Amino acid sequence: MKSSRKQNIFVFAIFLFVIVLLYSIVGGGNAQYDVYTSKNLSNHSVTMECPDKKNCSCTVDDVEITSFESYANVTSNVQRKENTYANAIGYKLIETFPDDTPITSGIYKYEGKVRLPVLPDVNQTEKPHAVQMSIQFQDGGETLEGRIYWDLDPWTQDGKRGKIKVHTNGVDLPILTDTGIRSYQNKPFDTDWHTFELVVDFATQKYVTATFDDETKNLCDYELVQVESSSNDTNTFLNITTESLAARPSSNENFTWTTQFKDLNLSRITTLPVTAKITEPEDGVTVFDDPVSVYGMVKNFANDELSLWACVKSYDGIWYPQETLTMTGEETWEADTRPGIPTNPADIGKKFRIVVLVATREADKELRKPLRGEGDVADGWGLKALPKGAKTLDQITVIRGKS
Repeated sequence: MKSSRKQNIFVFAIFLFVIVLLYSIVGGGNAQYDVYTSKNLSNHSVTMECPDKKNCSCTVDDVEITSFESYANVTSNVQRKENTYANAIGYKLIETFPDDTPITSGIYKYEGKVRLPVLPDVNQTEKPHAVQMSIQFQDGGETLEGRIYWDLDPWTQDGKRGKIKVHTNGVDLPILTDTGIRSYQNKPFDTDWHTFELVVDFATQKYVTATFDDETKNLCDYELVQVESSSNDTNTFLNITTESLAARPSSNENFTWTTQFKDLNLSRITTLPVTAKITEPEDGVTVFDDPVSVYGMVKNFANDELSLWACVKSYDGIWYPQETLTMTGEETWEADTRPGIPTNPADIGKKFRIVVLVATREADKELRKPLRGEGDVADGWGLKALPKGAKTLDQITVIRGKS
């Protein structure tokens, strides 16, 4: 085990990482360059943040990264001192990537795994406010930021449900926008490893998608946050963070919090990815029709090697492929789906997920099997999991009503 504090975030030292050109199996055949990977955050740095900017008594000794062989602990308010509640951990690429190519604006994907070592609880001193994962880009003094915000505040309803939010640009201040991911979790928290992925387009200054585990949301309508810099640094840089935020201190009590991270990866996508958005029905509504007609938009889909599908994920975790999307225009589609059966009492009032995904040829073959009764669950009509080569583009949750 080795502990890392007080490292200089501006030191650029990647000696063991190589640039690899990958051809993505999904997303429209995107050329994807892996520009940075980290298994255990061993070369990341710590910075602290205080709730009281004028009377901040905390230092970098109050925040800590502890790197193990395959993961790292990120801890805020190590000493449980007053006015220390946030911990930002980042790796910064300045001016060039490891192969000396210049850092430029464009589409970037930041992904990794995150774990809560203990469950949030108001009756303990290990108490969280949130976990954040962000990617920042600065060019000439202006900084843009995309950020996943996992709400863990045990005193609030959103925190109790573990909602996944993103920071979006507001008129004066950033806005915490609910993505709808994890909105209907029966079991909000556990101590398992969870995957996250954030895709942003710094050229258009907008989000693309956010993913947590197998839930993906199209966020193309939301603007990235414009961050005011507190320094005169005009370098071009990319910065990724893994942030562990302890609960805000009260008048007589202070808290600490540890989050675990591993397998971070930052990549650049050099062609526009396929994106799809469900426009009807709305997320969270009760549906009475059978079938339920679904409508939406798709962009950048022009690849004979890929297909677009609608699937339903049942409340019992089974995937039911429905059909490939019917294109009704250059960028519009529709599909008929069956999220539960209105004459089945067991389905009434249950939540079903309607998912739009893109699939490779091999994944397409696997998705067609349940349509012939050749799946691996539900008497052949369902799948235990999506096949390799299928990627979620957007999803909504609906409640089955009685017709």
